[in-house]
Amino acid sequence: ALFAGVEQHHMVLDLCAAPGSKTSQLLELLVGQRSKMGGTDPCPAGVVVANDLSAKRGYMLVSRLHHHATSCLAVTNHDSTVFPAIHLPDAAGKYKRLAFDRILADVPCCGDGTLRKQPHGWRTWHAQMGVQLHPTQLRILRRAVSLLKVGGTLVYSTCSFNPLENEAVVASVIAAAAGGLKIVDASDRIPELKRRPGLTTWKVPSKKGEYFASAEEAAQVKTGVRPSMFPPSNILELGLERSMRFLPQDNNSGAFFVCVIEKLSAVPWENFGTVDESGDFLEREVREVQEEDMPVPEPEPNSQSIAAKAKAKFPPKKDKKHRDPADFPTTPAPEETVCGKVFLKSQGDYVDLASQNEGPDIVSSMAAKYGINAAPGILVTRGGEQPRKIMFASAGVARLLECRSVHALKVLHAGSPAIEKMSGGGGSQYRLCSAGLRWTVPTGAAAPCLMNLDLGSMAKVLSAACETRKTGWLKASEWAPALAEAPPGLILLRCAAPAGGAFTVPAYKGIS
Repeated sequence: ALFAGVEQHHMVLDLCAAPGSKTSQLLELLVGQRSKMGGTDPCPAGVVVANDLSAKRGYMLVSRLHHHATSCLAVTNHDSTVFPAIHLPDAAGKYKRLAFDRILADVPCCGDGTLRKQPHGWRTWHAQMGVQLHPTQLRILRRAVSLLKVGGTLVYSTCSFNPLENEAVVASVIAAAAGGLKIVDASDRIPELKRRPGLTTWKVPSKKGEYFASAEEAAQVKTGVRPSMFPPSNILELGLERSMRFLPQDNNSGAFFVCVIEKLSAVPWENFGTVDESGDFLEREVREVQEEDMPVPEPEPNSQSIAAKAKAKFPPKKDKKHRDPADFPTTPAPEETVCGKVFLKSQGDYVDLASQNEGPDIVSSMAAKYGINAAPGILVTRGGEQPRKIMFASAGVARLLECRSVHALKVLHAGSPAIEKMSGGGGSQYRLCSAGLRWTVPTGAAAPCLMNLDLGSMAKVLSAACETRKTGWLKASEWAPALAEAPPGLILLRCAAPAGGAFTVPAYKGIS
């Protein structure tokens, strides 16, 4: 992530995001760039889209990023090899394809670069892992290049030593791009890390333990390896020496491979289809045919396998443990639209809270108590008329939620928690979430449950009140009248920071 050169206005895609360490770095870079530029709007214009194939790992990523600035984060659940093309409305309401400014592809690999800290990995490691993973890694990189903006930067990385997962993948894509891609010299970035240049020669192993130096040599024997695994004939012209290998003995760390790629022009395999001004697809995206996607020949009409004949002659007995699925009543699945807004069958769409019946009442009550203001973005929810949790989404994420895609974009999470429903005895009462205070409560806000303290008073609250639990001194403080007028429940303590800006601390006022 540190090699990507992220700026605060960039649309960033992390194709293989879980468990979340890279995504957290991207968020820090995005928000950090905004902080350096100053301004009253705390939300950066850019967005980080963190994608993972596993929904379980995606939700784990969300929980790990709970305390980060997630208002500009959207977590999706897609296969990285076929991540859908996204079309967003522009200022005039016309839909155009989104091309990402920065893409990070830390692809699945054999992980032999981490064996130093995970020695148990030797039990499952074998020399054919690179051969098995190479096709998937190649498809991920090709898809990442398709989604990248011309002039944008893509970082391809693994935690593997194997050149079949590193240089072979990069060389195959660069050679097929016909001059549309180039490897960037990133030797001046993070100079403290010792690195070695990428390889230009390597051999490919077969299942029998043979090693081949060229595709022609391997073609004479049925090896199962692919031509893309071998160094291309023009490998010296591709600039693979500008890719970087970080070895354990050089930095007292694990091993990893990093290659920074810049897109100079459109590549031959791009075909995203065409979209009219309303977002309807006039021409579908054509997915490139891979070797593993070739259709399997259908059997003859009257042919039947031996297993099928045996099953027909001796049908399995039904019992309570093994019942036929046809015995269970089923309800028809809802019809899926080919294109539409963000879609997730299990939880529904994210919608603007203002469009819900109780949405304006919830916002007005929170504004009266705490002075919230969602001007930099919008409040969204997916929980129906009485949502359990309301999220604050930055303007960039809110725009992303209006996208259209041939294959429905599956969003697991969007924005930062802002308001949640009280669980015990509160009816339909809501309270603010501490994670979203920096976005929803503006610096100059004034409200009954928002108290502005000086630095000394805030320090006294955080030290004396929190450690000793003795709060009698509060009644003699200069802001005791304001505290007495505040109703029981959540109150916000705001203090101006010495370096500029302000920070807010949530507190709870009891009845007594």
